[in-house]
Amino acid sequence: MLYCLLRCSQCPRLSWRGWVTAEMGDERATMIVQADGTYQASTTRGSTSEGRFYLQDGKLRYRSSRTTATARLSEDKGKTTLTVMPEDSTYGRADYERVK
Repeated sequence: MLYCLLRCSQCPRLSWRGWVTAEMGDERATMIVQADGTYQASTTRGSTSEGRFYLQDGKLRYRSSRTTATARLSEDKGKTTLTVMPEDSTYGRADYERVK
């Protein structure tokens, strides 16, 4: 699953939908992750972010246009979830579910 998120040539891009915790409350968000780990995300209020997922010391991380974060992939009952926890507390947690 992690390999597919970051580098799988058979998965040219993965779509994710979820919620981002922001200053004004939770916002719906969409994120597209490309095979090379780069992504673009946007919220329903028009906020955008772009960056890259990568592995560091065996952990999934990301660097965005605003912050760096730890990311976690999990799977339960057929649903793949991506949780992003920014290091800078100015930015809130994001929870996405993979769109198949």
